Amino acid sequence: PFKWFLCGLIPCAWFFRSSWKMLLFQALPSTLVVMLVLQTSPTSYWSPYYKIDLSFAYEAGHREKGPMSYGVSVNDTFHQGMYDFSKEGIARFPSLQQKKDVYEYPYELVHPQSVLIIGAGSGNDASAALRMGAGDVVAVEIDPFIASFGYSLHAEQPYKSDKVKVVVNDARAAVENLDRKFDLVTFGYLDAHRVFSQFSSVRLDNFIYTEGSFRAIQERLNPNGLLSLTFFAFRPWVPERLYAGLANVFGEDLVAIRTATYAPDDTVVFLAGPAVRGLKNIERPGFRTD
Repeated sequence: PFKWFLCGLIPCAWFFRSSWKMLLFQALPSTLVVMLVLQTSPTSYWSPYYKIDLSFAYEAGHREKGPMSYGVSVNDTFHQGMYDFSKEGIARFPSLQQKKDVYEYPYELVHPQSVLIIGAGSGNDASAALRMGAGDVVAVEIDPFIASFGYSLHAEQPYKSDKVKVVVNDARAAVENLDRKFDLVTFGYLDAHRVFSQFSSVRLDNFIYTEGSFRAIQERLNPNGLLSLTFFAFRPWVPERLYAGLANVFGEDLVAIRTATYAPDDTVVFLAGPAVRGLKNIERPGFRTD
C-alpha cells in the first residue's frame, strides 16, 4: 500500500507546481496519509476481500516452547489459527487437544470418504479430513490469499495432498456449480468470529447461512450424508437463528451439540441430514446435546 500511495501522490504534485501554497496544502494531508500507511504492520497483506495480518500465537504460560501456530487476523479482528493437530503437534502443545476434538468430531460419527468443506480457510478442516481417513476432499475458500497459507504456512500443508481439491470461489456459487454428492459437508467456522446485528448486511457469510443455501447443500448430501455446521455462539440468538433455518430445511433430522473451543459452551455444532437418524454416541466427554 505504501508504494501505491507514493505512486499516486507524487504525480499529483505536478498539478500544483505553479502555487507553493496549493502544493503545501496538498503536501500536509498527503504526509498524514503516508504516515498512516507506514503504521501498517510489515506482516500485513491485502487480499481481494481483507486486510490480512499474520502473527505468531503462543501457548499460555509456555512462550519458551516457541510459536504454537500462526494467527490470521482480517481487518484487525482475529480470524483463524493455523494449528498443527498432528501427533507431534499435540505432544508439543497438549492444549490444542480440545480444538482438535472439535474439528474431528463429525468424522468420528460418520467416517466419511468424500467431504465438502465450506469456508476451508488455511486448511485446519482439510487436515482433519485427511487425518480421519477421507480420500476425496473438496475445500472451498473465497479468499485466495488465505487459501495459499494451506500450501505454504500450515504445518500439515493439507492443500498439497493429492486427495484435496481447493476451489477458490464464493461458497454458495461453488455449491451450486457442483454436480456431485458427499458423505459429509462441513462448515469451517465460516466467518463465525464476528457477531453483528441484522442491520449489518455486508458480510461474506450472509449469503451462505440461508434456507436457500441449506437446501442447495441438502441436495449435495449422499443418501446417508451428514451436514456439520460449527459456530461460535457468543450471543444466544446466533445459534437460535441457525437452528431455525436448518430446521425449516432438514426437519427432525437435526441435532445441536454444545462444546468448547476457547471457553466453556462457546461453540455449537449442528448436525443435520439423513445420517442423523442413525447416529449413536453423539454425546461424549466435552460434547453434550443442547
